[in-house]
Amino acid sequence: MQAESGNMFETTRPAGRLDPPSRKGVCMAVRYLLNHIVRPSLSVEDLLLESGNLGTDGIELRNDLGSPDPLGGASPHRIREIAAALGQKIFSINALQRCDDASLQDRLRGELEPLAELALKIGVSAVVLCPVNDASDTRSEAERFRGLLSNLKAFAPVLQNNGLAGLLEPLGFRHSALRSFTTALRAIGESGAACYRCLIDSFHFAIGPERFEDLPELPAAMIGLVHLSGVETATPLSDLTDADRVTVGQEDRLESLELLAALRRNGYEGPVSLEPFSPELQTLPIERWRARIRESLSYLGMSARP
Repeated sequence: MQAESGNMFETTRPAGRLDPPSRKGVCMAVRYLLNHIVRPSLSVEDLLLESGNLGTDGIELRNDLGSPDPLGGASPHRIREIAAALGQKIFSINALQRCDDASLQDRLRGELEPLAELALKIGVSAVVLCPVNDASDTRSEAERFRGLLSNLKAFAPVLQNNGLAGLLEPLGFRHSALRSFTTALRAIGESGAACYRCLIDSFHFAIGPERFEDLPELPAAMIGLVHLSGVETATPLSDLTDADRVTVGQEDRLESLELLAALRRNGYEGPVSLEPFSPELQTLPIERWRARIRESLSYLGMSARP
């Protein structure tokens, strides 16, 4: 299915303060995405080609794959041309790290501005915001929340002026400064900025503090993206790392498929991105890698191309 080439949220570029992105504004043509972490050795051009061949609708870029440049040195104009020719959407750039550290506010805004400028050039809809995940972080919960709120207010003009959504991602790791979507929603609400949404990740949801019975407290309209990965190892949930994250299948202990079904029942109609970090998966021979992606997409209910 071909993705629309425009922004997935009802915004105009450039703009001042944006109206809230409604669920009608999410492009329903975009169902499944490939996060670049699924095969970091691929160039952005080749990732777009693989996404098109596998039947997914677009990709997520990253700025942590050995270079801060999400395009790996490729021309923004060329990448936009390739995406358009393939009917692919470049949905987001992942990520602005330590987004809740108020002591770094000026530096972080300085990092966000070029990401926003790049997003505008290549038709990206959103930038992912990730919290501090550091055992040496001695801030209290109140200090962490104040830092997050202050930074959200500071980042909002950059996002809004470029027609972007900021996707705030709670990380379930024990040292994460933001583990809960409840806290993320509170910060978004108190920021007064309409450009923010939550990113829900099945791995971080499974190792975080919230459970399925808490999901009704998460309005579908406040979800901007869902990340899915699976875990098949017997390692206790509290000891899992990114390296344990594989594609979602029958042996998944995270109940990722069940989470997606619950979010859909609650009204979420937006895109879902595959984000397995496993080095073993990333380095499989390409045909075996494609087969694993196809198997996962089929398990999730999507008919991947042969």
